Amino acid sequence: MSHWRRFSRSGRQLRRQSAERVETAVRLGPIELPGPIVAASGTFGHGDEVARVTDAARLGAVTTKSLAPYAWPGNPPPRLYPTAAGMLNSVGLQGPGVEHWVEHELPGLRSRGARVIASVWGRTVDDYTVGTKMLEPARDDLVAVEVNISCPNLEDRARMFAQSAEATTAVVRTVVEHARGLPVLVKLSPNVTDIREIAGAAVDAGATGLTLVNTVLGLSIDAERRRPVLGAGGGGLCRGRQWSRSTPSTARTGGGRWPSCSTAGANSSSITSCSRRRTTRVARIAPSGRTASTRTSSTCRPAT
Repeated sequence: MSHWRRFSRSGRQLRRQSAERVETAVRLGPIELPGPIVAASGTFGHGDEVARVTDAARLGAVTTKSLAPYAWPGNPPPRLYPTAAGMLNSVGLQGPGVEHWVEHELPGLRSRGARVIASVWGRTVDDYTVGTKMLEPARDDLVAVEVNISCPNLEDRARMFAQSAEATTAVVRTVVEHARGLPVLVKLSPNVTDIREIAGAAVDAGATGLTLVNTVLGLSIDAERRRPVLGAGGGGLCRGRQWSRSTPSTARTGGGRWPSCSTAGANSSSITSCSRRRTTRVARIAPSGRTASTRTSSTCRPAT
């Protein structure tokens, strides 16, 4: 049995504890996970492409890259641009569609022991309805459904669903109705005036909990060309700065009132830390699967 010791400057042993006694299991509402680290949507691909080089079974869960009820080509390149503040990205939710994912991508991910959270998106409320229905054949292979509402709503002048309490309510209600008892986590956007209003609308509409938050809007200009560096113009800023937005968002939305996951930036990939009864120790996961570094967030409050 492995042990670690802590000593004072005089060399006197202060404490001895078995590493095997550390309890990492968490409960996120009705969801029970063996650990507090969840691979955030977009960092683990659609299937087992990342799970081939790391042990997905050691994570609390894996959230898939968001899927629409149809195949979607995404945004024109360039899609990624490094900045001093982090990575600016505009992939545009490229994906094969829910039906293709259920048949061809999910089996490989499940075979590697991953606990899977399926993330869905759409451009209309009906898209979310259809996409959620398409998950029915995979219902027993999922631990939850994540609803990515940081998407343009074509029925409301292309404003994001996450920027309207009414639109958020409509989307969450239809997903909850057609998820047939699966827990539903709603992924909110930080690009709003009052995130508490949107969070309250999501929970009142039946959401099990929240994922906080998506990327912050950003824009980088090529001074010589006088054009945006990304093919689609603006994008989402992620990495280190994301932590400074996700943890305040967790506190602002009520902290312990609702089950929540705080999505934070990391050196090599984004991760999600589930809110629990005590301060969450967040491990940053490198592409190889090794722990690159650790960080403690004291603002992640318990889900009651």
